[in-house]
Amino acid sequence: MNDDGVRSLCAAIVERTIKDYTLALRQLKRRPGSVSAEHTVHECERFFRRDMQMYADLDGEDIIRRIQQRVENDMRRERSGKRIKR
Repeated sequence: MNDDGVRSLCAAIVERTIKDYTLALRQLKRRPGSVSAEHTVHECERFFRRDMQMYADLDGEDIIRRIQQRVENDMRRERSGKRIKR
C-alpha cells in the first residue's frame, strides 16, 4: 500500500470512530444505562486518548469535547422540536 492509501485508511479509521462515538453518546442520552452504548463510548474515548496519535495528528481530548458538545446541542434542539442540519 502506498502513502496515500495508508493516509486514507488512517483517516477512515478516525472518521468511523467519530461516528461510532457520536451514535453511542446519542443512544446513552436516549437510553441511559445501555451497556452496549457505554462500552462503545469507553472504547472510543480510549482510542481518542491513547491510540489516535498513531492515525492522525489531532488532539483526542479536544475531539471528545467537541463531539460531546455537538451531541448535547443536537439533543437539546431535538427536544425543542427544531431540525438538525448536517
